[in-house]
Amino acid sequence: EWTGWAHHHWLCDVDQERSAITFTFKHHIVHAPRFRLPAGTAPAALTAETVLQLWWDGELNASERIHMDPATLDAELDAFRATHAPPRRGLARRWRSA
Repeated sequence: EWTGWAHHHWLCDVDQERSAITFTFKHHIVHAPRFRLPAGTAPAALTAETVLQLWWDGELNASERIHMDPATLDAELDAFRATHAPPRRGLARRWRSA
């Protein structure tokens, strides 16, 4: 029913080459069917990416990706789903955020 655990508030992207991590607040819209990956369909590589590690020495580069409007967040989540989810069957139902 839910995308990830409720107490996990951040989506994290790790860049090993730059020793950097980017945090994106996990907005409640990620739970909408439009953005969810069907259970059991995540490729092994994506499953492996659900637990991230970053080892660094010295400075850690960290930033927060901030979405100022719903359209920007929706576009990023749509792109993620399009990259990682299998093709949808039948007619897709269009969900809109308020």
